[in-house]
Amino acid sequence: MKNRKSIRLKEYDYTLSGYYYVTIKTYNKLCLFGNINDGVMIKNIAGEMIEKIWKEIPEFYNGFEIHEFIIMPNHLHGIIEIKPSSVGSGSHVRPETHNKFPKIFKNTKTNSFNEQTNIDRIRSGQAWEPVPTDNTISLWDLMCRFKTMTTNKYIKLVKQNNAQRFYRFLWQRSYYEHIIRNKYDLHRIKKYIRNNPENW
Repeated sequence: MKNRKSIRLKEYDYTLSGYYYVTIKTYNKLCLFGNINDGVMIKNIAGEMIEKIWKEIPEFYNGFEIHEFIIMPNHLHGIIEIKPSSVGSGSHVRPETHNKFPKIFKNTKTNSFNEQTNIDRIRSGQAWEPVPTDNTISLWDLMCRFKTMTTNKYIKLVKQNNAQRFYRFLWQRSYYEHIIRNKYDLHRIKKYIRNNPENW
């Protein structure tokens, strides 16, 4: 994470269903979204904007759900779920957002598993297996769009003198992500996110 070296699996298809833990940081780690006071994150107007757009992800991208997350002064932690496709459900992406960014990391050799198989594995504590979806954008695409949307909104706040100016970019290049393999991994990451303000 320190040198921002990509840790993505080169042949992994990041449109596959599953749970993903992501972290995105502000450029030069500037504290732009609020402050920590006695272990509690106090968001400013920019932090409120970031949170609002994050919560709106499922409204605009029907194949995605958000779970535990936290807006910190200079970064965001969140768990994103890419949901399995349903027969006859059609595209998970609204027409106006389709193919805005390229689709990458496609692995055509990935085995298929149904949703019930994943549920059984979760209950038993085994590793989750990916399920092919009909998503037309990847996790990478989603993060690009989130960064673009929040940057545009942040610039408007700066012009209204409601937010601190940033140098060159709002967000650091790329992001950190981790494929959540099982329920124990999920519990550990949720706990880490919840405790992040106290550990600031």
